[in-house]
Amino acid sequence: MMTTPRARASLGFRSLPVPPLLPVLVGLLVAGAGGVHPVSPSPSVALGSEPAPAAGFAQADTILRGEEIIVRSTRSGRRIQDQAIRVEVLDREEIEEKLLMRPGNIAMLLAETGGIQLQNTSAALGGSVIRIQGMPGRYTLLLADGLPLYGGQPGGLGVLQIPPVDLEQVEIIKGVASALYGGQALGGVVNLVSRRPGDEALAEFIVNGTSRGGADLVAYGETPLPGAWPGAWKGSLTTGLHRQDAKDLSGSGWADLPAHERGTLRARAFHDDGSGRSAMITVGGMMEDRVGGSVSGGVVPGEAPWGGLPFRDAVDSRRFDAGVHFRTPLGLPEALADAAFVDLRGSAMEGRFDRDFGLEGSEAAGRGERSVRFLEASLSGMRGAHTWVVGAALQDDRFRHLDVPPPSVPLDFEHTVPGIFVQDEVRLLDGDMTVAGSLRWDRHSVYGSQLSPRLSILFPGDMWTVRASAGRGFFGPTPLLDEVEAVGLLGAVPGASVDPETGWGGSLDVGGRSGPFEWNGVAFASEVRDEATLRGTSRGFRVGNAPWRTTTRGGELLLRYRVGEISVTGSYLFVDAQRNPVEGAFHQASTPVPRTPRHATGLVAVWEDHDRGILGLELYHTGRQQLEDNPFRDESRAWLHVGVLGELRLEGWSLFVNMENLLGVRQTRWDPLLLPAPGRYGARVTDAWAPLDGFTLNAGVRIRR
Repeated sequence: MMTTPRARASLGFRSLPVPPLLPVLVGLLVAGAGGVHPVSPSPSVALGSEPAPAAGFAQADTILRGEEIIVRSTRSGRRIQDQAIRVEVLDREEIEEKLLMRPGNIAMLLAETGGIQLQNTSAALGGSVIRIQGMPGRYTLLLADGLPLYGGQPGGLGVLQIPPVDLEQVEIIKGVASALYGGQALGGVVNLVSRRPGDEALAEFIVNGTSRGGADLVAYGETPLPGAWPGAWKGSLTTGLHRQDAKDLSGSGWADLPAHERGTLRARAFHDDGSGRSAMITVGGMMEDRVGGSVSGGVVPGEAPWGGLPFRDAVDSRRFDAGVHFRTPLGLPEALADAAFVDLRGSAMEGRFDRDFGLEGSEAAGRGERSVRFLEASLSGMRGAHTWVVGAALQDDRFRHLDVPPPSVPLDFEHTVPGIFVQDEVRLLDGDMTVAGSLRWDRHSVYGSQLSPRLSILFPGDMWTVRASAGRGFFGPTPLLDEVEAVGLLGAVPGASVDPETGWGGSLDVGGRSGPFEWNGVAFASEVRDEATLRGTSRGFRVGNAPWRTTTRGGELLLRYRVGEISVTGSYLFVDAQRNPVEGAFHQASTPVPRTPRHATGLVAVWEDHDRGILGLELYHTGRQQLEDNPFRDESRAWLHVGVLGELRLEGWSLFVNMENLLGVRQTRWDPLLLPAPGRYGARVTDAWAPLDGFTLNAGVRIRR
C-alpha cells in the first residue's frame, strides 16, 4: 500500500487480539468495586413513576405485547403501547444477536431493521448513511441518550465507529420528526439508549476475528461507584479496539475493503434516587485511521495526468464528546399538573479529520474541524388525561475546512439554531383514543424561521392497534453532502445561495396479534422540495437546489410467529421514490431516485435458549435499483443475502460463529469497481449497490463475569 505524503500517527493496533491496556482498566474498575457478580437491571423512573423494562424483552417494533417498555425519544416517558407517535424499539435481545455479527459497529443492527437501508456513500472508504423509508440519509438524526454526541448527522463513517455492546435499546421514529427535534430530523430519528448499570458489578469481554482480516476486542464494565460519589451513583466504561486489513478481492489492484485501525472509549455515570431525580454524565472519544485506494502496486485506469499511477484515498479522524442529562421533580399547582419534571440536556462534540485524495505524488491533503454544541431545557407534566411538554433548545453546528488546495474553495459553515417546542398527548373516549400534537419553531441563522407541526392519533385495542400521523419539517443543508465526502471534499467553487429543504410526510399503521401470530402493516408517503444537490460547472461543482421534488410512497409488512424457544419473522418493504421535475425544469420526465430498491424482503428464524445458546438463519432479498453515473449498467441486479449464526453458552462465557453472505454475493463479480476514467466530480469508483466483501466468517469468544 502507498505511503502517505506527510507524516501520520498510526494507532498501532497490529497486536490485536492480544488484550491491551483499556480492556484491562475495565476489569480493574469492576474488581475495585468489590468483586464480580451477575448483574440485575435497575429500573429507571419515567414520567408518572412508570418502571422501565428489564433487559431481554423481545423486539417491540411489533404490535401488542403488554410489556413495560418505556420509550424516551418522544420526551413523554410513556409505555410504547400508549404512545400515539409510532416508535419502533430494538431491545437488548436483538442487540445481542447483532453484537455477535458485528461487535465493532451498529451497521448490521440498523441494516437488518425493517424500513431502514444502510446505504454505502463511499466505496473507497466504506462509509454508510442511515436511510429511513427511502429518504436521504442526511435527514436521519442520530442521537445517543437523546443527545447529538456524534454530531447529529455523523457523516458516512459515523455508524461504523459506534460499538453496540453498551446499548440497552434502540428507538426509531420513522418519517418527518422536525416537530420533535428540529431541522435535522426531516427523515426520522434513531436514538441509541445506553445500558443502565445494576446494583452489582459486571464485566463483559468480546474477542472476535473475521475471515477477511478483521479483528475486534471490546470490553464493557459497570459497577456502583465508590463513596467519593455522593448518593446512588453507578458507572459504566466501554472500550474497543478494531482493525481491518485492506483486501483486494477482485484482483483489480484496488482495495474492495479499506484498511482501518480504530479505538473507542466511553464512560458514563448514572444517578437515580428513586424519587424521580436522575442524572447521566458521559464522556467519550474515538480515533481512527482508514486507508483505501490502490494496493499491491495497482494503478487506476487512464494515462497521466489522470491515471496510470496508484491512487490513495485515506482519512484520519478523531472525535471527542461530552454530555449531561439532569432530571428532577418540580412542584406545580394542581391546576397545572399532578406531577411535573424539569429536564436539562447538554452536549458538546469536537471532531477533526485529515484527508488524502489523489494520485501518488499529487495527493490533495486537506483538514476539517467540526464542532456541535447543544442545550435543551424542558418542563413536562401530567394533568388528568393530558401529558404535556414545553421547552427550548439551542444548537450550534460549525465546520472549518482547512488547507484546501486551489482552485477548490473551503466548505465552511456556521449554523446556530434556537428553537421552542410544545407537545400535548390527551386520552379521549375513556382511553379508546389518544391524540398527540407537537409544534416547534426554529430560528435558523442561515435559513430563517421554520415552523414544524405534527399530529398523531392512536386507537388502542386488545386485538388491534391503529396509529396515524402527519407532519411537516425542514432541513438546513450544508455543503457536506454524501457526494462531496466521496471525492475528498475537493472541487467546490463559489455558488449561489441555497434554500432550505422542506417536506411533509404521513403514515398509517395497523397491527395486531392472535395467539402466537403477530402482524404489523404500515403505509407511508412523503414529499421533499428544494432538495440540496451538486450542480456541475466548468471548474468544479457547487451546492444548489435540485430542479425536482422528491416523492416517496410505500409500505412495510411485518409478520411474526413465536412459540416456545422458536420465532420466525418475515418482513417486506416497498418503496416508490421518484424525482418529479418542477415547472420550468429542463427534463420533464419523472425518474426513480437512484439506489433505492423498490422491493426488499427478509426472513429470520431463531431458536434461543437463554442457558444453552442460540441458532439463527436469515435471508434478505434486495430488489433492483436504478443507478446513476454508472458506465457498466443503468439498473442493478437483485441479490440474496443468506446468513447463519450460532452461539454456545457455557458458565460465564460463550463461543460464537457467524457466517454472512453464504452465497458469496459481491458486486465485483458482475462489474468492476474502478471507473475506466475519472467520473463526475473526480470520483474513481462506482457507487456500491451490492456487498463488496462477499462471504465472510467471524468467530470469537464472549466472557461475562
